Amino acid sequence: MANSQCCAIFRRFFLLSLTVIMVDSHLPDWRPFFKSLSFSASYLLTRNQSSADGRDTHVPLTEFQLSQLLKLYKVPPNATVETTYMASNVSTDRKTCCTEANKYVFEDIWQKFPRVQETWRSVWENVTFLLAHLRNFKCHVTFTGDIDTSFAFDHDHLALFPFFTMINLSELVVDLDVEPHLDSREVLQTLTMKVMYPGSPDTQIASLVGFIISRHRCGDDFHLVLDEENEELHWLSVVLFDKFGKVKPHIICEGFRSGTRCWGTELSAGKIIYVQDVTVYQDRRQGIGSFVLQKLFESENVQNEDIVISWPVSSDVSKDIVVAFFRKNGFRRIGRTHFLGYSPNPNHPSRRLLPENDIESLEDRFLGRNPPLSPELQACGRDAIDEECRKKYPLHCAIIDQNTPEIAKVIQSFYDKDPASIHVPERRGFLPVFAAARAPNIHALNKLIEIGVAEDLKNFDNIEGVTPLEGVLSFMKLSRELSELRTGMWAGNSEMDMKVINILKTAMNLPTDSYVQFKFGCTCAQCSDGWLSPRMRFALRVQAAFYIKALSMDLGRFKGRARLDASDAMTGCGTMNYLPPGLQRPMLKSSYTGFTTVFKVIYKILRNDIQVPTLRDIKHDAALERDISFFKSEGGRVEHVLDALTAIAKKKSRLGDGTFYKTFGNDEDFLRLPEESEESGGAKMDKKDKNEEEISLK
Repeated sequence: MANSQCCAIFRRFFLLSLTVIMVDSHLPDWRPFFKSLSFSASYLLTRNQSSADGRDTHVPLTEFQLSQLLKLYKVPPNATVETTYMASNVSTDRKTCCTEANKYVFEDIWQKFPRVQETWRSVWENVTFLLAHLRNFKCHVTFTGDIDTSFAFDHDHLALFPFFTMINLSELVVDLDVEPHLDSREVLQTLTMKVMYPGSPDTQIASLVGFIISRHRCGDDFHLVLDEENEELHWLSVVLFDKFGKVKPHIICEGFRSGTRCWGTELSAGKIIYVQDVTVYQDRRQGIGSFVLQKLFESENVQNEDIVISWPVSSDVSKDIVVAFFRKNGFRRIGRTHFLGYSPNPNHPSRRLLPENDIESLEDRFLGRNPPLSPELQACGRDAIDEECRKKYPLHCAIIDQNTPEIAKVIQSFYDKDPASIHVPERRGFLPVFAAARAPNIHALNKLIEIGVAEDLKNFDNIEGVTPLEGVLSFMKLSRELSELRTGMWAGNSEMDMKVINILKTAMNLPTDSYVQFKFGCTCAQCSDGWLSPRMRFALRVQAAFYIKALSMDLGRFKGRARLDASDAMTGCGTMNYLPPGLQRPMLKSSYTGFTTVFKVIYKILRNDIQVPTLRDIKHDAALERDISFFKSEGGRVEHVLDALTAIAKKKSRLGDGTFYKTFGNDEDFLRLPEESEESGGAKMDKKDKNEEEISLK
């Protein structure tokens, strides 16, 4: 800060000398020369008040300012505190007064440090360091103040003098700015807060940076939108939520990974306000950071149904300090993830959970008992780490490397030498049976189950907090999410993963799923071909019926053999947009009739509860319709119609404007149909899009 700026802000100063006298003679061995040390340290405090005649007069420190200073130094509650105020006139020779003040403050300690200090700042750093280590000792504290040092910033050689300003939070100026995101205006808004001294807009003392996420506008692109922004938001999206922005079941349902269970389905409602950074640049430890968060909570941007989330990490201070800061301000762990959440609702269960009763994240919990790799080993690279792993955990490595029937003999040899070897976890807590399931290695898994690992199948004491079965299911979900995120497609669960799941369920005496149901994640047991749910069939069928009627009405607009402009917005109720540009030229009535007939073919298939509208079946039935040949002769394809039907149905679903549910939400026929879970609902829509994937491949 420039001297002129300091003079403008701090017009009047009081030199406060703090004397700490040790009453406990025991000090750490690394500072034996500090035994029974009496010394003085100093702070510059803003403390001025204008009198009636316009002149500045100094007044005593208030009780609030004194309490803040004691809090800053972490003075024990049982310490004796005495305050003495000594007025001192500033001589006209300010340089002389400065020298005297310096001598008074630092004379005792200057000689006691092990080496000569060159600047006041280096002395101050040592004093501050010592004070930080005195907080656990009983001490006698004496404050002596009211020495006028307004001359301090008149001299360049005093620029290094440390100063501390008592902040009146109610006087701070807050500038909160919310702007639409440049690339995702409908979903994301950038949130920026600046905190400044009154009358000094260029002097920023704290800031907040974050995002407002309107997930209801994402459809099924929640992961995609946040992934494109930054890595932190990517992890927020995939760790806590599915691609629709709905909370993942294991976060809130009964189980180890749900943690304190103070969060529920409300995580799926409202906006997400993500706090990416809170920084206090100066005058710390006076509640400014908490003040910033409270101003955010009080703003119109945070409503009762919203959720404020943050990932407490910092490059400047320890993780424990950052976590404690957020917990002090009402944030609580979401499940056992890294993320902390705050509910604006004062009656929310998280608001009744005391900070000390909150829990650690899975990673912190596990690494607290199992130290990570040494920095020396990490510096040697991946090959060295793998080699160390092979030495410490040879059975795990063999299971991963040898995915052949021969692995059964290897496992047997380990067991013969030491029966306990098949139950030994590796450094992250994963047991051999977990490694076999995750690999996936069917041969190893069957052998381990044959020998006897029944208890290990229930074990979740690892860095992910999951059993082998939960671990494979989680991996399958992650694989699907990544596939959809990177390619926009998902080909279903792999054959090997499905076999592993059924082996594990059989060993645990749990019911297994049929191949058809499991391939695409059916949970209602009524999905045709494992992917087309009864409600999705209903939605597609009524959509097809609507277009059959609407398109048939357009046929009256054709006059003789005249062509109709297919690019006209009034034509086809939006279905024409899904035809290639070459087909959107003026169409003959015969071609348009063929286009309409394809909708009729799909409708008939959808009315048959055991038939699925695959391309093969649609093409087979369409070949029997004469009108469709005219549509095909113009370059039309069945895929174009199927693309239009599925895409428009999706837009009218809850992933779009929700008009389908506004129309049929209370329909008795619709309500009688089984409603798939939130988790499997995506599977139905995705599999519906599988036909569109086939279209793109063709």
